[in-house]
Amino acid sequence: MRIAIHLVAVLLFITLLAPGVALADGDEGERAFQAGDLERAKAVWTETAAKGDRHAQYRLGRILLAEGDARGWPMLQKSARAGYLPAQYRLADMSLSSQFAKADFKRTVRLYERVVNQPEPMRRAHPVETAEAEWALSNFYMYGIGVTANPRRGFELLRRAANAGHARAQVYMGLHLGGRVRGLGIQPDLVEAHKWLVLAWKQDADQEPTGNRPGHPRNHALEVRKRLSRAQFDRSKKLIRAWLDAKDAGTLGHMWEIEKRRSAAEKRLRRDEDMRGEVATAVIEPLAKKPCEDYFIRTYARAKGSEPGASRWSETWTVDRCGSPVTVRVSFWREGATTRWRVNPSQ
Repeated sequence: MRIAIHLVAVLLFITLLAPGVALADGDEGERAFQAGDLERAKAVWTETAAKGDRHAQYRLGRILLAEGDARGWPMLQKSARAGYLPAQYRLADMSLSSQFAKADFKRTVRLYERVVNQPEPMRRAHPVETAEAEWALSNFYMYGIGVTANPRRGFELLRRAANAGHARAQVYMGLHLGGRVRGLGIQPDLVEAHKWLVLAWKQDADQEPTGNRPGHPRNHALEVRKRLSRAQFDRSKKLIRAWLDAKDAGTLGHMWEIEKRRSAAEKRLRRDEDMRGEVATAVIEPLAKKPCEDYFIRTYARAKGSEPGASRWSETWTVDRCGSPVTVRVSFWREGATTRWRVNPSQ
């Protein structure tokens, strides 16, 4: 149980960071969104979503949910059922924070499997979402949560995410191969460990993945470097150069490049989604107590008069706790580009 709780904390930190979508030719809604005109983007996507456009359903669903409009949930479900990979990824992520569905690790694994098992053209079209799903799913397989433990499968998924440029996957590759993470049957390889840690270092991944303390892959890379012979160090440098050359040639590191080009509008949406994940945790945590541990956020809605774009607003969150609804009031306000919030239980 302790491992499961730690896993959820790690995955929530990462998977709530919602990936972006490349601008599609002829997509008026996408152009409006990137220009910061959310109302126009929503109007265009509402029309095209009604016609069955799964990309529009996905984008509209994300915006609505970030604004506190629960109508975004069925939009995401429609897009996911139509086989749209980013929507499938988003549903898997939201299941971790018990939003609109009961926490069920087996279900979460199935949702992530849909993403990583999509046809290669779809995965290549959405490298960020694919790498995030591979990273998340690798943890479930490594530790046998929601699925029979299979460290070999978990490590292969981890390698795929690392090759796509996923910084934390690269850190974990370094820790596994460097012998810092043991008990999973993974054979140490200091040359490979050094390679992955240096690559993560180059991306400025600044979170200690073990959760013990803040850190940086630089520290792990330097520690492994001390254990390398001169010949091993030279070999590692060649592997690093080869990986970076492959990235520049477009055969590896797709996620790395896309993350660098994330638009201001996408960053804003991402911050709002991060914030909602934090609120979900704060709302549920006081209610997740024995004898009832069966809970999920059923819905949330803005109070009347609290229109999107307001500097202050409130929402009513309804939590299903063992079949009984519990309402929680949440107050929001903006300070510059940052949204603050406060949970006020009112049972």
